[in-house]
Amino acid sequence: MSRGEAWTHIHLIDADTDRPVEIPFLELDQELWDQNNRRLTVLFDPGRIKRGLVPTTTIGPSVVEGKRYKLRIDKEWHDARGVNLIEGFEKPFRGGPSDRTPPSPGKWRITTPKSSTTDPLIVVFPKPMDYVLLQRMIGIFDASSEIPGEIAVARNETEWRFTPREPWKPGAYRITADNTLEDISGNHLDRPFDVDIFDTVTKHIASPTTSIPFKVQ
Repeated sequence: MSRGEAWTHIHLIDADTDRPVEIPFLELDQELWDQNNRRLTVLFDPGRIKRGLVPTTTIGPSVVEGKRYKLRIDKEWHDARGVNLIEGFEKPFRGGPSDRTPPSPGKWRITTPKSSTTDPLIVVFPKPMDYVLLQRMIGIFDASSEIPGEIAVARNETEWRFTPREPWKPGAYRITADNTLEDISGNHLDRPFDVDIFDTVTKHIASPTTSIPFKVQ
C-alpha cells in the first residue's frame, strides 16, 4: 500500500448513525507500516482511553461497551503503484468491556519439548497479546546464553511457539519476557495501560523482565 494516506481513508463509523466517530485514532505522521507496506498498525488515541484526561471527559471514549461500530476503508486508497482498491472494506464489531488488567505470566500454560528433538516450546496466554511485540520481547535462555530459534504466533495471538535451530539438550531453561510486552489493550506485564490517579498501586515489578523456568528432559 501507499504511505501517507492512511488517515484520509481509514474511518471508525458509529453503526447506529452511520456517522464517523470523532478523532478515534492516534494519527501519527510516521505511519506504522511493516517493511513490506502490507501491515499497518493503527492505534486508538490514548487520550480517549485513559481516565481523567481531557479528551476522555470532554469527547468521551472512541469505543463504548455494547455499541456497534464499523471499521471502514475507502476504495480510493492507493496501493504502492498508485492504483485504487477494487472496492472498499468494512468490518463490523461491537464494543467490548474495558480491560485494565495486566497480563499475568503466572497464568501462562507452557508445553515443554523433549530433549534431542526440535519440537517447539509452546506458551498459551489467557488473552490475546500484541502480535508484533511477541516477535521480539520473549526469548529462551539456558544457563549461559539465549537460544537461537524461530518464533511463530498463532490462535489469534494467544499462542507463542519457539522452535530451536538445534535439538534441545536436557537441562534447565527459562522463558524471559520484557515487562513492556503488552496485551492487545496495551496493558504491560508490570502495569496496566491506564493507571487511574485515584487508584492505589498495590503491585510493582522492579525488574525490567519476567522469567519463567522450565526443564527439558
